[in-house]
Order: sequence, then C-alpha cells, then structure tokens
Amino acid sequence: MKKGVRTVFFGPFVGEFGWELISWHGWVKRPCRTRYRNHHKVVCSFPGRYPLYPDADEFWPLPKKFLKNPISPRGYITDNWIKGFPKPNNKPFELPEVMPLITEVIKDFKKKLPKDAHFIVPWEFRYDHVDKKYYGVSVPADPSSDKEFKTYPIPLSNQFLEVLRPTPKGVKTLGQMMDDDRKLISIFPRHRAFRRPDKTWRRRKYEIMIKSIWQKFEFRIAVLGEPGGAFFAEGGVPKGCIDLINVDSNLRLDVQLAALNKSVLAVGGLSGAILLALLAGCPALTWGTASGWPGFKRGNYTKTKLIYYPSQDPPVKTILEYIGWILKRGKVPITNEFKRVLITSLCEHVPHFMEKSKLLAKFKKSLGVEF
Repeated sequence: MKKGVRTVFFGPFVGEFGWELISWHGWVKRPCRTRYRNHHKVVCSFPGRYPLYPDADEFWPLPKKFLKNPISPRGYITDNWIKGFPKPNNKPFELPEVMPLITEVIKDFKKKLPKDAHFIVPWEFRYDHVDKKYYGVSVPADPSSDKEFKTYPIPLSNQFLEVLRPTPKGVKTLGQMMDDDRKLISIFPRHRAFRRPDKTWRRRKYEIMIKSIWQKFEFRIAVLGEPGGAFFAEGGVPKGCIDLINVDSNLRLDVQLAALNKSVLAVGGLSGAILLALLAGCPALTWGTASGWPGFKRGNYTKTKLIYYPSQDPPVKTILEYIGWILKRGKVPITNEFKRVLITSLCEHVPHFMEKSKLLAKFKKSLGVEF
C-alpha cells in the first residue's frame, strides 16, 4: 500500500454467486473508477473470483478458517446468519451461525489495514449518498422469522456492467489442460444441499445427457461448477470430459471463464453459474420455474442468447432436442417450443410487483405450470 494513499475495502462477499454477479461486482467497479479512483482498492470474496474485480489493487480471498464451515449463501448473506435465521431449506443442524464467524474475519482484516481504511460491506444496511438509495440487508437483532430480513439489491442501472473475461493466466491454464483446440460445450451440473435443493436435476440425468452429447456431437465437453455446489466434485467428471470443478480454487473461476470463451453453448439447471456463462457472452440453455424467468432475463445484462425452459425437472430427451436445435443438428422441438414461448411470455408481461402474488400462483397452477 502506498504511503499517503487512503485505502477502501469492498467486502467480504459471502452470499450467493448470482447476487455477486448482478448486484455487487458491477457496483464495485463504479466507485472504484469514480469516487475512490485515487484510493488503494482492496476487494474480498471467495477464492479465485479476482476476474470479477479488474480495478482492485489487491484481491483477498476469504480465509480457510471461515470456508471450512458448511455455508448456505442467501442473497448478500447466508442461511443461519443469526439465531437460526434465515432458515435453510434442508439440514439446518449442520450450519453454524455465520454472522459471528464473518465478524471475526473482518476484525482480522482490519488489523492488516490502515486505521483510516474505509469499509464497504455488502450486507451492511447503508444509504448511498451518490445513488440516493438504501443498499444491504436490514438484519433484526433477535429475529423470529425470515420475513424480518429485508434485502435492498443494487439496480443494474447503478452499476458498471461489462462482459466478463478471463485473465491471461486463466487462458494459459485451460490451454495446458486441453490436448486439442476444439470448441467446447460447458455443462453446469448444479447440486446444492441446503438452499433450494428442489432446483437440482438428478445426477443420472446429467450423466445420460453428457453421454448423448459425447456420442452425437464433435465438441469437447467441459464440466464446470465448484465443490459443494455441483455434482461430480467427488469421484471426478464423466469419462472424456474436462474437469473444471476440481481445479485449484484460486484459479477455478478464471479457467472457467476461459472455457466459456471457447464454448458454443452452456447447459445446466437455473443457477448463478448459467448467469456467469451469459455474462461471459456464451449462449445458454437452462431450465427452472416459470416465475424464475423474468428475474433471470433481467440479470442477463449482456443480452446473450438464452433459451429458458419453464420446468424444474424436464426430461433428458427434451433438453437434448433443444441442444440439437441450437447447434443446428436437429429440428425445432415444436410442441415444447410452443409451450416454452407461451409460458415465458405470460410471465414476462406480469408486472414486477405481482411476480410473487398468490393470485398469479393459483393461475399458474391451474395451467399446470411449475412456479
């Protein structure tokens, strides 16, 4: 750190990857290039996420003593943040209370920084005088329900949004892992134990899909994700695939961005990983509830080509038909495409404030639509 230059610290980010992509990293770029451009800028997030913060003078990964705990990200914070709330969807007894743990991490960081360093914490409930908006999370001291946690996301209009690119190190590392220069299809086999396990497509379905892609198309297959959030983290990826899950955590995101730059398509259940593909400019095919479509579309700020199939558990055959069509190796799946366009168009034209209304939920249920 240069003498006489003030320090600003952004982080630590401990929440959902999707939130980091659409409601944090782009905002960090903005003050780094404006009000704090003459400061020494330090950013902290999960290991290896430095490609998201090109303006940082230093990137500090979350320490191992914090990451050794099972964590279930939720927005800017996590499940079991304080006194058992917010409640996870599954296995709450395995999760520690996170707020005391991350508070200790921040105390340790402050010891390493100048006393006058300015901290901007993602979940801290604060008023931004430049944007004239509240950001962060209003955390109750003694919560009795999840509803008491009110989150204030950062609008895309208040961020500097750019296509995500790997660094030269990520490109070089991927090159060392490949024995030819063929284009890729990137697969994200989402699997989370605590938060929204209902979004998980079964492992066997991914195995069948990967085998079929391998047999039908000339592309190499890269399997992306991270341990704790994807199938194949243990035991390795299917034979013949490039394993980008079990990569050094300090390089993983960089190498995956390099893979997405070489990919003609990214495929996987609805997740922040698919959003990463879109923001890297890689066309994607994903699936999830009908109500998830409008928000996911808004997050695709690069306007990269995306096919969103409105079902949490589509048949493998349906997904393979779409892959063939996208790659111009098959016919239009007419019946499914009619259903997809009809349902997503319906959801897209529902006013934002009505997306979670009970009346709309009943209407979707009457149509047999997952919500």
